[in-house]
Amino acid sequence: MERSLGGCQWGGGEVLRGGGRLHGFGMVTMMRGWFAKGIERRDDNGVETFFLSDPWLGSVPLSVRFRRLFDLSLNRSSTVAVMSELGWGVGGAAWLWRRRLWAWEEEMLEECRSLLFDIVLQPNVADQWVWQPDPGGGYSVRGAYDLLTDRCRTRSK
Repeated sequence: MERSLGGCQWGGGEVLRGGGRLHGFGMVTMMRGWFAKGIERRDDNGVETFFLSDPWLGSVPLSVRFRRLFDLSLNRSSTVAVMSELGWGVGGAAWLWRRRLWAWEEEMLEECRSLLFDIVLQPNVADQWVWQPDPGGGYSVRGAYDLLTDRCRTRSK
């Protein structure tokens, strides 16, 4: 089905892609398309961000990237702030498992820990979503329209 926006044809519902699902008080994004490219999650204090299920460390949640560790974890619903406070380094209390890890799972855990090595949370700054086309002003329908029509003009040149 073709749609027209600002004189530009969009097929297959491309304009309408995006979204997410609510998970507790945070937002778990599994977004695609133009909206996902315009929004970024900034995790400063980690209080409202789930450690394993939110994509706070790259574009893929740790529960997807390290699926086996997620399956074995006893801290599936902990936030980034809680995991940091418990200690996510070697010997940290954040790592609680249903059973003892096998050697290859320990290697996977080391890979995960290496991603966390230089993470420093800012306790006085709240987690937030930032609309990239206008970081100071935030998301607006007008901003989204401008983004889409500018994209359309670029494609037609």
